[in-house]
Amino acid sequence: MLKQNMKIGLALSGGGMRAAIFHLGVLKWLAEQGLLKRIHHISSVSGASIAVGLIFANNDNQWPSDVTFLSKVLPAMKRDIITKDIQWTALCRLIVSPYYWNKKANLLAHVMEKRWKITACLQDIPTLPLWTINTTAYETGKDFRISAKRMGSQYSFVQRPRFPLSHAICASAGFPVFIGPYTLKTKAYVWSDVTGSMIVRVRDETLHLWDGGVYDNMGLDPLFSFQGQNKLCPDINYLIVSNASMDKLEHKMRTIGYSFSNLKRLLAISMTQSQLLRKQEVIDFMEQNKQGLFLQIGSQSKDMLRHCDISFARKQELLHASLKESDVLRVSSYKTTLERVKKDDFERILRHGYEVAKLNSLCSGHIS
Repeated sequence: MLKQNMKIGLALSGGGMRAAIFHLGVLKWLAEQGLLKRIHHISSVSGASIAVGLIFANNDNQWPSDVTFLSKVLPAMKRDIITKDIQWTALCRLIVSPYYWNKKANLLAHVMEKRWKITACLQDIPTLPLWTINTTAYETGKDFRISAKRMGSQYSFVQRPRFPLSHAICASAGFPVFIGPYTLKTKAYVWSDVTGSMIVRVRDETLHLWDGGVYDNMGLDPLFSFQGQNKLCPDINYLIVSNASMDKLEHKMRTIGYSFSNLKRLLAISMTQSQLLRKQEVIDFMEQNKQGLFLQIGSQSKDMLRHCDISFARKQELLHASLKESDVLRVSSYKTTLERVKKDDFERILRHGYEVAKLNSLCSGHIS
């Protein structure tokens, strides 16, 4: 597909700071290709929501040009991520603010505003590209989407919500057990039907918004129609999925008795199985229609290049310039937290995201 005809949708997965940095590597490659301005819709989960929020915070709440992203925004984000911890700062504040013990996501939002200067509200950012932040509503068991145009789930929405960006991000990143749900008081907003023409009553006075990855860790639903339709949503014609969560679960012995480790394991099993089914449907669509790239963390260069239609010499050149297999394994096994990231780890994860995007694009031949 010609670059000038592209309307790109980006589905950016969860995975804590590992995901945030991996996606930045993908965006770095897109910027070098002059494609940031071709992004029409971003759908993010958890760590990806943090990455996009930091992009806006470091560019006066505007989507950056390719040059601005590479020269200004990415270096500023790197400084924030490697020097300013938000997770432990928030947890330490619980000692002096026990009121937030059951509202750790709300507290994390305040820390994010102070430490990372994410102080805008949804109406301060542009609607192109449209940014959909994905969470999971405990009460309904469905996805709860937040954007500058509207927020809600199923049949009730708030049109053009005045909602703090940091709160939306932390709701998206509130992984069960560790951070917990974001508490949303529904009476503070006017809710309408899907058309926006009729006021509706919301059943729950309080909604508890969990990490969006519980429902869909790749953030695919706002961009891709499943259930036999298998087609892109109307506002895009090319889908790039950046998946920074691992597909395979390592063997693990159960901890005796009740433990958070057991709960985390059960969540991981459920999320992984659902993710695998969705992943295969999307990849099949991309291969048949040549309308997308699926970028998977942990992909080895030799595997990506195996079926690439380039010369042997070029393959060897690319392999020599890529991360070692051991470094890729270190990236893919990096812990899923919101802790401050060491400089070496940042560089390694960023480079891996960049290389996965570069090599997949080269081998697909879709973009010209």
